[in-house]
Amino acid sequence: CSLARLRLTGRGVKKDAKAALKWYKKAAKKHYPPALAAAADLYASLGKSQNAKRKAAKYYALAAGYGDGGAQCALAAAYLRGKGVKRNSAKSYYWALIGLESEDLDDAAGKTCQAALAASGRRLSPARRKEAERKAAKFKPARWTDALKDTPAEDEKRDKTAPITGTAFFVSRRGHLVTNEHVVSDCETIRIIFRGEQVPVRLVKKDAGSDLALLALDRTVNAALKLRKKKPVRGEQVYVMGFPEGRAWENAPLLAAGKTRDVSAREARPGTLYVTARVRPGNSGGPLMDAGGNVIGVVGAMRDVDALSKITGDRRADVGYAVSGDVLRHFLTGNHTPYAAAATYRRRSPEEIAAKAKGLVVPVFCLRR
Repeated sequence: CSLARLRLTGRGVKKDAKAALKWYKKAAKKHYPPALAAAADLYASLGKSQNAKRKAAKYYALAAGYGDGGAQCALAAAYLRGKGVKRNSAKSYYWALIGLESEDLDDAAGKTCQAALAASGRRLSPARRKEAERKAAKFKPARWTDALKDTPAEDEKRDKTAPITGTAFFVSRRGHLVTNEHVVSDCETIRIIFRGEQVPVRLVKKDAGSDLALLALDRTVNAALKLRKKKPVRGEQVYVMGFPEGRAWENAPLLAAGKTRDVSAREARPGTLYVTARVRPGNSGGPLMDAGGNVIGVVGAMRDVDALSKITGDRRADVGYAVSGDVLRHFLTGNHTPYAAAATYRRRSPEEIAAKAKGLVVPVFCLRR
């Protein structure tokens, strides 16, 4: 998905929607719901051939089964008009009913569903409408259970010697740091900027399942970020701190605010927090902090909807992903790593949080093999 987004935006590579489609299809083979919907949207926008319409309908149907509201409404419209599928008013009515119940439906998709529901409803007898309504009431979206892990956005032909950048943060005064596994995967050398200098760190442990990695600086430090044990609640104020968009080279961290949020059933997975704070390439591995500057998670990735909205006109909600504090503490405990725990909680200003974390949140440079 990250490679597909790069190809759509042309960020650092040649803009190519067809190449983006190729990478979305690779992710769609694993039935990753956002990739299914994205592939469908691209097929719908790239051409007017019957084959493209059939492919779009196919991917919309798969995404709809996982509970994607936009895909459900698009599928309802496809059955109404016979675009890529045989016209079927009953199926159009069925998917429109389900789509209108979706929690993440945007205005454009909602209008598509309403139009399909009204048009298909007029073509059905009262008995057939009731039958479709009965079936729609029993609909339960499939659950995607594979580990969802976005990788740092990069060109598939990127120079193998070019360092990958990310973020890490100190969790103990003994020099232990945490980052994402995908930030340091397959690295020959890992460096951070510490006290103004690039210094090497050791990879102690990495776990692809949790997307966490433990690093060690061979010296003690004066302080470490504190981990909060209390679980966050929906709508809680949070902050993301890291080095997006080339800031690693300047050692210039950026603090971004947001709130915790829920996601639809197709995306929810154990051990993951979802936030509205904007997460960009380079933020991966950074701390997700509460309003007191305490760590409640490790930033992973974000669903980038800007490129898709430009092509399709549809807008899906921004969602940032983070490994939960529970998973992080379990990872550290399992690797016999001490960490600082937050004993008290005091709300701080964003400026105070940034100042407190300065020097404890550091850029990571991964030179691959």
